[in-house]
Amino acid sequence: MAIRWYSINTDLQHVDHEPVDLEGAYAVIDRYFSQLRQHYESGEEALASTMFGFVRNDDSYIEICLQAPDHIDVSYGYQQNDRLRSREEVRDRTRLFFTQSTD
Repeated sequence: MAIRWYSINTDLQHVDHEPVDLEGAYAVIDRYFSQLRQHYESGEEALASTMFGFVRNDDSYIEICLQAPDHIDVSYGYQQNDRLRSREEVRDRTRLFFTQSTD
């Protein structure tokens, strides 16, 4: 199943991207983890470099914000939030989002 993904640009605008399958989602996750830094020049740059999400056709979503490699905030909509501690946990939650039915 392909799911749309989005990022945040330095103007703090959502940028929609082509849908990805689960392997493509893992590539997005890996890319964001690889660009994590200790310091950013601005808050806008930090958000653009660390925040992204995936959206199903029913508009349910998972939004991921990397604070540090072991401090990841995840929102699922309807104000449900989690704090994850590793890239593997992010991959696991993303897999569940891609594979669980919305019915």
